[in-house]
Amino acid sequence: MVCSTSAQGYKRLLLLSRPILECQTHAVIPEQSRVFIGLPVTGWLPQSKEPRQSGSQVMIADNFGRALENDTADRVLIIGSGPSGMAVSKCLTDRGVGHQLVDHYGDAGGAYVRMYPRMYLSSPPNYLGLPKASSPQGDGHISAGQYASYLRQYADQFNIRPLRRTVRRIIRDEREFFVEFEGGHGDYFAAVVVCTGMFDNPHVPAILGLGGAGRNPQDSIRWIHACEWTGPSLLSGKRVLIVGDGMTAVELAEESVRGGITPILSSRSPMKPPFPGRILGVEPRFITYPLMRRAPLWMFRKQCGMGWKFRGIDRGFWNFTRRHMIELRPMIREVNGRCVTFADGSHADIDLLVFATGYRFNMPFLPEGLREGIDETPRVRDGESVMWPGLYCVGVPCARKINSHFIFGIAEDAAVVSSAIESRLALCKAQSLLTSHSAE
Repeated sequence: MVCSTSAQGYKRLLLLSRPILECQTHAVIPEQSRVFIGLPVTGWLPQSKEPRQSGSQVMIADNFGRALENDTADRVLIIGSGPSGMAVSKCLTDRGVGHQLVDHYGDAGGAYVRMYPRMYLSSPPNYLGLPKASSPQGDGHISAGQYASYLRQYADQFNIRPLRRTVRRIIRDEREFFVEFEGGHGDYFAAVVVCTGMFDNPHVPAILGLGGAGRNPQDSIRWIHACEWTGPSLLSGKRVLIVGDGMTAVELAEESVRGGITPILSSRSPMKPPFPGRILGVEPRFITYPLMRRAPLWMFRKQCGMGWKFRGIDRGFWNFTRRHMIELRPMIREVNGRCVTFADGSHADIDLLVFATGYRFNMPFLPEGLREGIDETPRVRDGESVMWPGLYCVGVPCARKINSHFIFGIAEDAAVVSSAIESRLALCKAQSLLTSHSAE
């Protein structure tokens, strides 16, 4: 709508009555010119700086100065080309909103194209579909490799082509966002949508005696994070210790057993049973996911602030444990060479330590004062930053609902955020035309 709306259409909007204040404007508009679409406001505008001039056009709308000078400009920046970025890109395209999609690696599909392909996704296929496309096909839960293929097909079907660019920092001045890319290039944007995910920022807890520099010295344990796992085929005869008690830890332990390895699983608290694959013949998430769509955020304030942990799905875990094919131990107390001491005083010699300890969001391009909580993400309401209007986040916990970091929540949030961006752009474009008309 924004790209195709004619000047005559905006002039018709401007004929309607009563003043409005929107887009945090920074110019004094003549009293007789304060008219827009018939919505009443207080009738005042902050007097801070004189508006910039671009020919005969007066730029007043916050975040929409240089980015709105050209109707055909790519006015919105999407950072990250995983499911979140692709969903937002598709929704903006459907609304005729020009945008750029950038990604550090330049691959459509994000982390899923780099992830260990045999790792299972937590959601059933029915809840993995992206906007305007059917869900991926598969019985039970599909693997990361299968989902990566689905995402590539989605990108081909809707011509989603991310640019390979790395964002170094984002600066918000009084009228727009200036985004600086690696290599010194920068550009102005009317709105920015952050869809960077967590996969590239694995969390590794500090353990006494475990060195961080040099992972494979001859006299100490080699360690990796689960994001670097390549399967058990090269670990025959090795003693493997997996740290964690969530879905990834359970899956790695099960796969190790099937690969002929008897792993040790160490967890901070007593291991909770993974979810059964089915309860009375029904996939549990077919019950919990619809409830998540309707549950109010205030009921999950603790999880929103402290992060979410995904329980595993039992594909043989407890059977392997009962048969002593998986050995359960408490948390690690310290490491000395290849010897690991656990909290109960027991010991084990280990060849490889695998941290299945989750991930953290990482948005270093945003100023520190904007990042909050354990995940260091902006505080948002309905997907939009409270402190920086015009900055949106899709795929972060509780961005709009408690399902906002699940793929089925991402698909829903992408449509809502895209609609908000379209409305914001249209409103501020109309105000720019209004002030241009007043200046003449």
